[in-house]
Amino acid sequence: MTREGVHGIGGMAKSLWGIFPLRFQLALLRLVVSGIAGNRVVAGPFSGMAYASGSTDDSYYARLVGTYELELSGAVMRFCGGSFATVVNVGAGEGYYAVGFATKLASCGVIAYEAKPEGHALIGEMARINGVAERVVVRGMCGVAELSDDLARATQAGPALVFMDVEGGEKDILDPVSVPQLAACDVLVELHDFVHAGVTETIRSRFRDSHRIVDILARKRTRDDLPDAVRSRTTMFSDRCIGALISERRPEGMRWFHMEPANRSA
Repeated sequence: MTREGVHGIGGMAKSLWGIFPLRFQLALLRLVVSGIAGNRVVAGPFSGMAYASGSTDDSYYARLVGTYELELSGAVMRFCGGSFATVVNVGAGEGYYAVGFATKLASCGVIAYEAKPEGHALIGEMARINGVAERVVVRGMCGVAELSDDLARATQAGPALVFMDVEGGEKDILDPVSVPQLAACDVLVELHDFVHAGVTETIRSRFRDSHRIVDILARKRTRDDLPDAVRSRTTMFSDRCIGALISERRPEGMRWFHMEPANRSA
């Protein structure tokens, strides 16, 4: 069959899909992706990591295909190639990053803070099925005192990474005056100006003298973001359906700071 013929069939298939509600298309797409992934992350920094089947997170499928927080992939891959003795993940959710770092940093200890108790069992399950349970400690709320205590111990053992997503709590917790050990730590933080107006500039002013700051902006997902193994097997689904699967539904203007200690050689 000619290339034109193949494209013609693909076009007809997409037209036929248009008669079905998006929720029907999306349900089928999820089944297809689940079949491809088999409960393992397909691509990205944590490719191959097993994912707990009890996940209820809206971004579960984005994590499976490896497009979740795609903007951070470069920084996360650098972290995974580093020599951190400790990762403190504040706002660990279901354990995607906490367990991901434990799988990629073979001798690293991970402290996973998660305020929602229902997340604790999933983090534990994720750690267990990936064989890293002995290196992942799960805790509840993290405040200035807890972070200071953790980093006081961690920085004695070696380099430490703070990976934070606390829905605006970064304004209170991420303070190098209250937690002076932060000056020696790598930090990646999601910023929530829609929760606390001006928090981005507050964090920038606190760390501008001690860290090199890279500003990372969120962007819309498209079909082209899918890894080849998924994209090639989902061509019959509409762009709208693909977008609904991997969209992270972030407010416009979302961003992160990747901050590296300035006194460390580049």
